[in-house]
Amino acid sequence: MTMRNCLEQLHMILVVKRSVDIIKERQRAENCPWLNVPKVNTEIWEHLNTGKREQDLRFGSVQHDIVKASCVLATAKHIQLCICQKALILLNIAPVARQMST
Repeated sequence: MTMRNCLEQLHMILVVKRSVDIIKERQRAENCPWLNVPKVNTEIWEHLNTGKREQDLRFGSVQHDIVKASCVLATAKHIQLCICQKALILLNIAPVARQMST
């Protein structure tokens, strides 16, 4: 691996790290808690019988749980990929560093 490749990979790590830092710095707007999507469409909800309403609420709950689980899995996979990328870069830099020190 050439020194240029090492520098490109280090640059990529710094760009990703900076992006993560920017996201962490940004605070949620004060009015965000009030910006909620309604759980039901009231125009349709009025025309449903009780059984269909209960079924719709259960289905909405399942959808909510699927979204939460998907977010957790996506975050875990992202962290895993970042760790793997850093390990690969360190493995690729080690031989170049040894050559430079001799």
